[in-house]
Amino acid sequence: MFQVKPILELVAHKLPFAAKVVSQQMLEKMAKEEERLEQENLNPYTFKYVVQNSLGGCHNWISPYDRRWFGKYL
Repeated sequence: MFQVKPILELVAHKLPFAAKVVSQQMLEKMAKEEERLEQENLNPYTFKYVVQNSLGGCHNWISPYDRRWFGKYL
């Protein structure tokens, strides 16, 4: 049986940016964890709220990627 994961790990390690091999189960687990953290957050001033309301004039210095993804992806 041909295994794809070892080949993908080699490729991910050689890429010029941080990458990792994930499966569908891992993606689902990460989504559940992200949702749990969002539900348990007690801070009313999330990064998304700050960006959407331009608190502190953040639109002058944040990147377009932060405006779209709210700091989720680097």
